Amino acid sequence: LFSAPLFVAAQTPANSFTIEGKLDGFADGTKISLYKNGVQTEWAATKLEKGKFTLKEKVNEPVLSFIVIENVPNAVEVYVENAVITVKGNKSQPGKYEISGSRSHKDFTEFIADFMPLAQQLNATASSINATMPGGGRDSLMNSYTSQQEGLQQQIDKFVKDKPGSFVTAFVLNATYQFNNDIVMLENRFSKLQEK
Repeated sequence: LFSAPLFVAAQTPANSFTIEGKLDGFADGTKISLYKNGVQTEWAATKLEKGKFTLKEKVNEPVLSFIVIENVPNAVEVYVENAVITVKGNKSQPGKYEISGSRSHKDFTEFIADFMPLAQQLNATASSINATMPGGGRDSLMNSYTSQQEGLQQQIDKFVKDKPGSFVTAFVLNATYQFNNDIVMLENRFSKLQEK
């Protein structure tokens, strides 16, 4: 029983990854494609067979990628790295996928869970500010916006402090720079990262 995972791990070279997927409720022959973030060309593809699929490819460092399931409107975000990664889902529960085997993906989902509610709140407040005439109400919204911006920046700092060696941290710093265009703050955050 314990030799099976060791055998699978031994079959995945250090410079490649394998995504083992199990998708319940989808028809055999459903196309499964993998795309790198920011790249429009298909990176790898296969077809679902008996509810399962396997994608294998090489990567030099962890990278945000998307699994596209034929006829499903939203792609599955997965941070791939050189490991055996499992993806499980069910057609009856759209958008809910269980992903394991990638430390980078775990870091990414932790950040998204903490960061996205703050970013959405900040964006909603900004919209309210833009729709409000100058005066006391707008001033109050501006104070809320400043406080929310500070909370968001603290969340980024916490992630950098907790995960200075994660490849995801550099991605997060690039992706969140738009929330505060302070180049000195950005350089200070990058200086805290550990090289891999």
